Amino acid sequence: MVEGIQTIGVIGLGMMGGGIAKNLASAGFDTVGVDASEQARRTAASDGVRLAEGGRALADTSPDAVMVVVRTDDQVRDALFGEDGVAAGLRPGVPVIVASTVSPTTMTEISGDLRAEGLAPIGAGLSGGPWGAQAGTLTWAVAGSAADVVRVRTIFESTGTELHVVGEDPPMAHAAKLAVQLIYGVNMLGVFEALRLGTAFGIAPDELVRVLTHSVADSWVARNWPHVEEYWRGAGNGLDILVKDMRAATRQADALELSLPVTALSFDLMRSAWSAFGGTIPLRSEPAPDPEPWARRPRAAG
Repeated sequence: MVEGIQTIGVIGLGMMGGGIAKNLASAGFDTVGVDASEQARRTAASDGVRLAEGGRALADTSPDAVMVVVRTDDQVRDALFGEDGVAAGLRPGVPVIVASTVSPTTMTEISGDLRAEGLAPIGAGLSGGPWGAQAGTLTWAVAGSAADVVRVRTIFESTGTELHVVGEDPPMAHAAKLAVQLIYGVNMLGVFEALRLGTAFGIAPDELVRVLTHSVADSWVARNWPHVEEYWRGAGNGLDILVKDMRAATRQADALELSLPVTALSFDLMRSAWSAFGGTIPLRSEPAPDPEPWARRPRAAG
């Protein structure tokens, strides 16, 4: 661990934050977690995470850094600046890592408010899904002052296998995350529709996926389709999270007067028509293998 970073607070112990907190505790950090869910708290405690009753109680533990991994922009604001927010009780200069997927505009506002409290904002976009959070194989896109990023670098290295510093302005990390989600959403719809076409002609879904993954159609989504499918079929409301992020991407594009028609159409399909599409792909009969890491593998020509 970097000298000076010993106690880390994690606000949000759900699908992503729970795995992150577990891996931080395993790496030797004194990890203190906050979550409203009793189940999430019990799981975190069994993983070696100390628990605090809320943001103010977390601040009382004098953490050397805080990471926020909640679901929405409003939840981030509340976790930091609400009635039980952590920000007011932190020591000056403490890095606050916003790892929730918020819009770059929101992160700009949050960064200003954190600086006004004397704190060091760091934007962090994460990729890898709940599987990567549990396995410690996340990809991080991080933005903040160079000195602040160096201070917390080991936090990202303890929870992921890829760390990319994309700039010094914290919202840049969240722009990178929206770009990832944009590609993920569009790619997911492409694989879904490819399977609809193939299965309409009687091709077994598993066999068609093997074709996709050994041709120019290969992608992380195709290689890990069983997990992707499981995610949007309802486990943890995964599709809802992606819809939220695609909505943020379209709104951000509109504010910047950028034309992203494929993103807009994909968002509309997810939001309005997914229930009509769902269930047309036969479920797999065998357990899904663990997802492959995000790093590229050698590709077969074709």
